[in-house]
Amino acid sequence: MQNAGFGCDYFDKDNDPVYKGFRKRLNQMGFLTAIVENWLGGEVSIADNATRLARIIDRLTQRYGVDQINLLGHSKGGLDSRGYISDNKLNDDNDVAALITLASPHHGSALADYAADHPKLASLIGYKQTPALKNVSEKDMNETFNPAHPARPACAIIRSPRTQGVPV
Repeated sequence: MQNAGFGCDYFDKDNDPVYKGFRKRLNQMGFLTAIVENWLGGEVSIADNATRLARIIDRLTQRYGVDQINLLGHSKGGLDSRGYISDNKLNDDNDVAALITLASPHHGSALADYAADHPKLASLIGYKQTPALKNVSEKDMNETFNPAHPARPACAIIRSPRTQGVPV
């Protein structure tokens, strides 16, 4: 196995008990896949993870010999991916064909706001005051992140009651 960096060494691993065969099924259908969960920091800022994604996506496009890849991001991973896609300096060649996000707080998290306002109580349930926590606050998402990270011209915007026209 090749070491993929950031503490992850399973580019070619088909499965893990967490994924319930999902990756193996995608591989069997002809999709080349890589799991990047260990490559991004959950407590670091969206901007820091977007920079990490630039290096990861460069490695993946070179490894698989493709110009574009599809991303599937869960929770903050969807925001990290949006941060990468919409940054023309990091992603100047628009190397992401599609982004699918699952349970990503595109309009922020009320729980993050509460944790920021009540740090002692939040620490009792494991929330630390981190750059990530600040980034996913409703205020930061709606006043800072969303206006600074619009959809790129080639990106689709899917409108539904849940996404409310968030670029994907």
